[in-house]
Amino acid sequence: MAQKRKPLTQASIQEDFDPQAVEQLREQLNLPTVQPNNPLTVKTNTESVSQSERSSRAKGKAKTDRPKKVNIDIGESRHNRLNEIAAQIRASNTDPVAPSDRMYPIHLIQIAIDFLLDGLEIDWNEIKKPEDLREVLNRLRVEQLNR
Repeated sequence: MAQKRKPLTQASIQEDFDPQAVEQLREQLNLPTVQPNNPLTVKTNTESVSQSERSSRAKGKAKTDRPKKVNIDIGESRHNRLNEIAAQIRASNTDPVAPSDRMYPIHLIQIAIDFLLDGLEIDWNEIKKPEDLREVLNRLRVEQLNR
């Protein structure tokens, strides 16, 4: 008969926690030791903000920061090219990189979107169809190459 797992509780986590094993793993992975925040420490320079201001700030931030899925179809050759570029970037790292900092095709796409929305001066009133945007971007690229 299969052995039942004990329920995951704070007490069971503390019971199974081995700080020496964690420190040994940190050393093997060459990770810095992080000191936990002391919950008894009191911050003296806190900003006085009303509860309603805090909730309105949180609501405003949540609306703008919440990620949304966008499904796009790209050709297989472009997909392969994005994979190759991301793999090339990952391979060029001489030092270990945390998984959250490794480059993957999705990061290339996100950076391109950021650049398109925030890094270029485009007169969006001029754009009527995708081909118009291609022409504007090509014109900007030519201007950049001619500098």
